[in-house]
Order: sequence, then structure tokens, then C-alpha cells
Amino acid sequence: MNQKTVGLGVLAIAIVVGLVWMQRIGKDEGVEENIESAAPAVSSDVSHSTDPIPSSKAVLSNDSLKKKSVRHPFPEVPRTREGLSFKDDPSFAESKAEQQWLDRHGYPNEKQWEAYMLAPDALLRQAAEAGDMAAQAMLDARLLPVDKQAQQRLIEAGAEGNLFALSMLASYQGGSSGGDPVEAYALSRVTEMRGDTRAGITRDLMITKPLSNEQRMLGEAEALGLNEAIEKIYIAKHGVAPSLDKRPIGVK
Repeated sequence: MNQKTVGLGVLAIAIVVGLVWMQRIGKDEGVEENIESAAPAVSSDVSHSTDPIPSSKAVLSNDSLKKKSVRHPFPEVPRTREGLSFKDDPSFAESKAEQQWLDRHGYPNEKQWEAYMLAPDALLRQAAEAGDMAAQAMLDARLLPVDKQAQQRLIEAGAEGNLFALSMLASYQGGSSGGDPVEAYALSRVTEMRGDTRAGITRDLMITKPLSNEQRMLGEAEALGLNEAIEKIYIAKHGVAPSLDKRPIGVK
């Protein structure tokens, strides 16, 4: 096992531990949402709004105007990896192409990770409203034990290409006391199917309960259904299927 693999394993454990700390912070602050005592199960029968959907151009235009009007609470924190080194990247980028891929798919850079991990909910929410995908995913991951809509938001973010959101949901299911290891496996596989070619490296370390062969088979079946459901969410909103954007490995 090389140093890169060891580092990715440490990252998987760090994400699970980080989620616990983030959720503890959320409890200390007090959460406004209705409390759900157990983590909701992920289902391939993912719901999405049945309201008439405006054109994607109109949606993007309205969202852009809203995001421009919201001040980001962490203006000193870079939101891309441009100019940042590979050395301390929390997702272990090895090239500029991989850095750009991580930015496109919502994975926080080292500065974002440090700033957002201990940030209060209110600041994460403001950052999310300013269009910060990483902040939104970290906030929703923190709210999973207490907000029944947080899981749906993470899945919908994943449908829009935020694979970090799916990774956070998988980490929660795999590492929390109320999670489901089979669902964690399925979510991790969906992340891999949708382009994160490194997802399999940390899968077993992320899931704290060993899976039997039968559970892995069940996870594979659930992953196929969930991936299809996520595809339908995107098509319902944009009218076309998303293009596959694979994480570039070995590209310099």
C-alpha cells in the first residue's frame, strides 16, 4: 500500500470524524428544523418536485442573481484550487486537471475544509446562499440527524454534479450510529459511477461495519437503482441526460 492510498484512508476516517464534530456543533447551537431521531434510509425511489419546472436558463438566471446579492462570509477563503499546491489537498489531487475536476464537483480545498469544519450553521448557510457548493454539502451533512430534508438536498446536489455531497451522505451512512452500511456502499458506488474514479479506494475504510458478500451484492443493486433515479432528477430539470465527467487520473 503506497503513501497515496494510506493518505486517502486517513481522509476517509477524517471525514467520518469530522461529521461527528460538525453534528455536535449543530446540537450545541440548537437546530430550528424538526428533529428526526433516526437517519432516513436512502431509496432509489428518490422524489423530486412535481411543480412545473421553468427553463434551465431562467433557473440559472434567478439563482445567479440571488447568489450575487449574498455576501460570502469567508471572503478570504479561496473557492477554487487555483494557485494551491497538491501537497495539502484534502482530496489528494495529483494534477491541475484533477484539481479542476474536484472544484467542478464540489470538493472543498484545504482552506475551505479548515474554515467550514468548525463554522456555525448560520455562516455555512450564508456561504451556501452565496453559491458555495462545499459549504452547502457540509451544512446538509451536519443537519442529517435533525432535518429530514437534508438527505434529499444532498442527493439533488449530487444530481447536479456535486459528488462531494454524495460522498458526505455516504460517509454519514457508513460511520454514524444511525446509518446503514449497505446504503453507504451504494452511495459510494454511485459516486464512482458518476465520475469519481478514486471513490473505491476509501470505501471499506469509510464503512465502519464490515459488509458480507450478500450485503455488497445488495449495495450494488441499490446503487444501480439510485443512480438511475438521480439521472431522472437531472433530466426532469434540464431536459437532457448529464454528460459523464470522469476524474482524470494520471493526467499532468
